[in-house]
Amino acid sequence: MSINGIIATSFTGLTAAQAALRTTSNNVANVNVAGYARQTVVLESIVAGSQAAGVRVGEIQRVADRFLELSVYEAQSDTSRYGALDDFHARLQGLLGRPDSQGTLSAQLERAFRALSEVTLDPADAVRRQAVLADIGRFADEISRTAVGIQDLRADASNQITEVVNTINALLQRIHKLNPEIVRAKVTTGELGPLQEQRAQALAELSKLIDINPIELPDGSISVTTSTGLTLLDAALREFSYTSPGTATASTNFAHIVVNTIDPRTGLKLADTQSIDGNIVSGRLRGLLDLRDRDLPALADNLGELARVFADMANAVHNANASVPAPM
Repeated sequence: MSINGIIATSFTGLTAAQAALRTTSNNVANVNVAGYARQTVVLESIVAGSQAAGVRVGEIQRVADRFLELSVYEAQSDTSRYGALDDFHARLQGLLGRPDSQGTLSAQLERAFRALSEVTLDPADAVRRQAVLADIGRFADEISRTAVGIQDLRADASNQITEVVNTINALLQRIHKLNPEIVRAKVTTGELGPLQEQRAQALAELSKLIDINPIELPDGSISVTTSTGLTLLDAALREFSYTSPGTATASTNFAHIVVNTIDPRTGLKLADTQSIDGNIVSGRLRGLLDLRDRDLPALADNLGELARVFADMANAVHNANASVPAPM
């Protein structure tokens, strides 16, 4: 080998070592960054004819355990789902008030029952009759206030669903943009690590909002589905859509969350609209849907049942103490 060949071979080694040092420095700088996975340099031999001519950087890879990553995504989805429930349950507790407070629904109910009991001792006592009417009125007002508050919480859950949907779309767009960059880097510079790290961070954020199952393809790109198999991203981008009514009542019918494929040539939605509410099993989005469609409506129904039972009891007390028999 000529002196120039020796120098050239040595230079390739120095260049490769420089890339390795740069990667190590990046690992050290990000050691405390949540979700960061270390990167490693994969070296390849350079062969000129039948003679070794040095080394070069083949790839800068992100070192991560797929099983552990999927476990983290699943745990983050569940945590975010129950976090959404916990946030609203705390607000609901504020709406219902402390058990020892005199202005709560339970306190108003107790006073109304006490007044009904006392009025039966002397139904002709005008003072007691006025007192029971006042207490029943306050209880009815509290029932009404609580019912409105529950519907306001449903409306807020719906508005937050809009925010989550917009964030999901932004994250899917980011991953969709990174996929071809990673494919291109794999066949050119080999510096996959930084791009893979950006994609992993986007996936981690996405997993907090909706359950995901990312699948890495041979070319380095990934497809993303939900845990039920609904495709969120492959060669084509998908876009979520949801319109919140802004306000809510007991009779409000909320729109479904739908997803459409985006035509890669035109950037327009294809006519393959699919409702995905039932395909979401975890993440903050699932928690908000459960609150809007299950937990809060059930509480509103229970509140209505409480009002009905109280009205029946009040009527029974009135009829039992009325001078004129109740109508048949």
